Amino acid sequence: MSQDSLVIYPSFLSGKIKKEHIDVMAAEGYLIFDKRLQEYQIAKDEKLKENTLPGNLVAFAKEKCEIRGDGKMNFGVNTGQFKVTPIGNITQKLGSGNPVMKVALMCDFPFSDDAMKKMADKIINYPDIQQFDYEKSNYEKALRELIGMEKADKVIADLSLHGEVKRFPDELEKSIVFADVTLKWIPEEGIWLSEGKLAISNINNKQIFKYVDGRVMIQKGRSFDQVSIVIKLDDSNWYFFTYAKELMEVTSSDSNFNKIVQETKDDKRKYKGEKGQQDFEYRFNNNRRGRAQELLDRAN
Repeated sequence: MSQDSLVIYPSFLSGKIKKEHIDVMAAEGYLIFDKRLQEYQIAKDEKLKENTLPGNLVAFAKEKCEIRGDGKMNFGVNTGQFKVTPIGNITQKLGSGNPVMKVALMCDFPFSDDAMKKMADKIINYPDIQQFDYEKSNYEKALRELIGMEKADKVIADLSLHGEVKRFPDELEKSIVFADVTLKWIPEEGIWLSEGKLAISNINNKQIFKYVDGRVMIQKGRSFDQVSIVIKLDDSNWYFFTYAKELMEVTSSDSNFNKIVQETKDDKRKYKGEKGQQDFEYRFNNNRRGRAQELLDRAN
């Protein structure tokens, strides 16, 4: 990724245009040609032999003029204590500046546990909501990257048999984990923007495994980076988080959620960054309602 022009360009067996450019996806290891898929692949030996194993793989299909990546990725943004980690796959046509990610997305940030529990309970108890289908996503792939093959297989077995996980792994207890998100890069604006429904696997330690309407936007700015998330159940039930420059602002249609945030004492809403890390603060801001609707309304 070029930070000066906000362009994402594909590269296979060649270096970056500039040394300081960011790797959105990279792999190392051996180079082989896969006759079945008709593509060149780079990855570590065990990953080449079994693609479902953890680890990064980058492939180039000459006939399709397409490069794809598989594994952990990097948005190339600096959002301090608001951490966003995509795991899944990315594809990009040669000559195109518009890659597409299909990923599980881990979002982790300091926030009120009580407020997050209110949001999770609202989603869990909302009627007629579509259940998550892990077989149509990269969730299993993400689990293997995050918690290893053995634990991942147990989680998937539980989901297949019971629709929930009996013993949820501690490593997955993050603020919001999206099990399935499709993100497209819009170079004119320097943003990753989601399309379609969002599958939420968990909010902290509350299991969700349901699809919701909403939008995720991750912006690479010239002076600062930004993350915005809208979760929408219907026109009367929604939540909005937006982070930039050490401040996360939130608002929602849920008065109980809002009240918890508003009544949280100042010292409980501010987090000093560790050495070299940005400070973090969150606050309620009802003026952000319009921004949430703008994000939902915009076309990809």
